[in-house]
Amino acid sequence: VIPDSKLEVYRSCTNTLVETRDKNEKELTFNLKVKNKRGTFRNLAYWQYCQVTNKKKVSRIFAAKVISDYLIERNEYNDILEADEAAEHFLKYAECRSIYFDNTFTHKTFLEYYAADYIYTRFHNGFKHEKRDEIIAKYISNSSWYIVFELLIAMIDEQVVETDPLDKLIIEQLNSESAEVYYFFLNILKNIENIGEAIQKRIIKNSINLILKDKDIKNKMSKNPFEFNNLFSLLRRTSQKDNLKIIIQEVIFEIERSLQIEQEEINFYAFCYELNYFLELSGTEEANKFEVSNIEKIELLKEKNINLFASYYFTDIINNEIKAIVVKQADLFGFESIFKSIRFKYRKSTSWISSLEIYLRSHDSIEELQMDLVYFAKKVKISGDIQKSFDKDFLELPLRINNKQLTIIVKMYINSEEPELDEFIQYLLLKLNKQRIKEIGKEFEKYPKYAELINALK
Repeated sequence: VIPDSKLEVYRSCTNTLVETRDKNEKELTFNLKVKNKRGTFRNLAYWQYCQVTNKKKVSRIFAAKVISDYLIERNEYNDILEADEAAEHFLKYAECRSIYFDNTFTHKTFLEYYAADYIYTRFHNGFKHEKRDEIIAKYISNSSWYIVFELLIAMIDEQVVETDPLDKLIIEQLNSESAEVYYFFLNILKNIENIGEAIQKRIIKNSINLILKDKDIKNKMSKNPFEFNNLFSLLRRTSQKDNLKIIIQEVIFEIERSLQIEQEEINFYAFCYELNYFLELSGTEEANKFEVSNIEKIELLKEKNINLFASYYFTDIINNEIKAIVVKQADLFGFESIFKSIRFKYRKSTSWISSLEIYLRSHDSIEELQMDLVYFAKKVKISGDIQKSFDKDFLELPLRINNKQLTIIVKMYINSEEPELDEFIQYLLLKLNKQRIKEIGKEFEKYPKYAELINALK
């Protein structure tokens, strides 16, 4: 049977490799001199986790002393020398079983599971909840403890039938305004069964407010190169659970009603559009996107902020509207703005491609495209130095147009008698690999202007 929760996976791995593996597999004949093997491992794991976190020394001598002190504390030994001998014997056993070797657990699974089990057994089951909460508060902002605390909460969750125990534990931690604290709870929220709706709502609402205040976790990449480990990305994943999606929608309406300052309204609506856009990219149907209530307000605000303008139009764009949108953007935010990639405000390190590029990718008609590019080229010349219109972000992003569209642009350059258009196209094609232009350019090799273009792109 495949375990269906992280706790069951960790428990199964640990029990199989540490607790119940056939001792004949490695022909082991140890007669352990400790009564509680699991307790000894978890005591060692918690100590080691704290030592490493606090950048303190870990050595075999220290590890043996931790075990010896534990055995005396449990009254398994009264004589220190006998306890020391039992500790050394236990470490040799752990080495032979490939559990603890070279002053560390051989697999992080063992270390994390036993550290969580230590806190659960000693402080939660031992009714020392203040100490348990103190440990969580001390280390919860440290991502290296996330798995330990997730396993701890799962251990508590599987043993309770009411929400009070976990609600109290979580409330103790929510007084913080640390994005890392809310990241931790938002990340595990969908996996906790025995938690009150009011606590779920508080976690979600405070997380969104931290995002809106620009206090989200910065530039923390996940294993997925298109995903980030931050509150904004977690909201998308959290919304995949129906009951939490309902709470997120309630919170969105509550925040919208509370806004009084125009810039806060702009930021909020940009957040909603960006969230829905990434829900769409992950396959969410239109009917399951989040709603806002004041559409009239958005219609007014989108013309005051380029992020909101881009989010409003480019999340659901229709090809025959693109030119009008590009022209409108140029009128509202300056002509240079159509050449620039527009940063998402909340999905960090991600950009819309420039609106001009969106426009280029929608064109197949050489007559219409030529007329429009001449218009854009002349506008750029009027607005100043053309190089200033192509910002660094624009030039670094690849120009994603197909060969038919590229052929149209190259043909336009060869036939052009407009110096402004020639310069405009040269800068536009800087975004392409020159080899790609050569691949579609065989039919143009006889034209002197084609050679000029290739030389200009060096």
